[in-house]
Amino acid sequence: LEHLVLVSRLLLTFFQCQMEKVTEKINNAKNPQELGLPHDDFELPFNDSFAVSGGKRASLSIGPIKKAERALKKAKEYEEEMKKGEKEKIPSPSDYVIDFLRCTIEVEDPYLVAVIYSVLLKEEIATC
Repeated sequence: LEHLVLVSRLLLTFFQCQMEKVTEKINNAKNPQELGLPHDDFELPFNDSFAVSGGKRASLSIGPIKKAERALKKAKEYEEEMKKGEKEKIPSPSDYVIDFLRCTIEVEDPYLVAVIYSVLLKEEIATC
């Protein structure tokens, strides 16, 4: 798990940059179509009466990199779930620990949650 923490440290700047791009595009777009989303799926305009800090639609917070100790604890929890049949058995329970780099994009409008999710799935603004 230590190697995953190291890789996370190396990728943190890239990850932060990509999430900043997404957040900036969400805040500056006039409508979902400017984000490359089809009108048929996102017909509604943005409702700018819902705003987070600074009057923006979305606010980004980058969380700390998950520490190896916490990842090990989670891996052990997953191992117990695998033994009970609650999780599919895979070669290593640590393979379930995937959230070393984390962020929160805060929004007040539930519609924006769907927009942000779709933007991330498209991998056009944030290419990671």
